[in-house]
Amino acid sequence: MIGQTVRVRLSQDLRDALEKARQPELTLDLGVEVVLGIILQVAAANGEGRLDDRDRPDAVRCMLAAIGVGRRDAASIVARLARVRSRVPLDVLKDWSLSDNSSNAAGSG
Repeated sequence: MIGQTVRVRLSQDLRDALEKARQPELTLDLGVEVVLGIILQVAAANGEGRLDDRDRPDAVRCMLAAIGVGRRDAASIVARLARVRSRVPLDVLKDWSLSDNSSNAAGSG
């Protein structure tokens, strides 16, 4: 259920991004798969300690570049995400991070 919710929200966001993209031949379905693939790879690398939270902005820029979003638009999106993230209370981010780590640990064993 959560995965489906994420996919729906991601599809809505990607639809908006693809309207600005330079790759009109890229379908929404393919764009979703490309971005989900990058998300899964980055999450795995994060869980294995090869990446950390400082890599998130670059990961988002890579996802946007993969679907054809230009540098200026990508920078704007990353800045907007950083502002949103900065408004989330630290205890919520900490709880969210802990739940991510516990689910990663549960899934790896």
